[in-house]
Amino acid sequence: MKLIFVCLLPLVLNLVSIASENTLTVKITNIKTSEGEIAVALYNAEKKFMKSSYKTKTGKAVAGTVEIIFENIPQGQYALSVMHDENKNLKLDTNLLGIPKEGFGFSNNAMGNFGPPSFEKAKIEITGSKEISIKLKYL
Repeated sequence: MKLIFVCLLPLVLNLVSIASENTLTVKITNIKTSEGEIAVALYNAEKKFMKSSYKTKTGKAVAGTVEIIFENIPQGQYALSVMHDENKNLKLDTNLLGIPKEGFGFSNNAMGNFGPPSFEKAKIEITGSKEISIKLKYL
């Protein structure tokens, strides 16, 4: 029994190491101003998409492009949403009709009809370190 454990231990440790080494670099482009923050939410399940994020990160807004890096991401399917929180109130401000007043975007630059895209349209596969680009839209 000890021999099996000793033989399998390096394999298990290697698999844990591989899973913890995945890095997702998100380049957010088309940032209109340097006001506020860029907030990125990473979702790991269709049922939780746009409801409860797996991980979130923020960074200072810089006109042009900002990079946000997620480390130690397990392999799997994910979707991302991004917003330019210009007034730092932690929400996407909208007008009376529900149209966003701040910049927003999704992985795969997916767009929905009268709301966010589906998880299916926005999903990406992480099987190692990955870099994606999301272009913000302002309406």
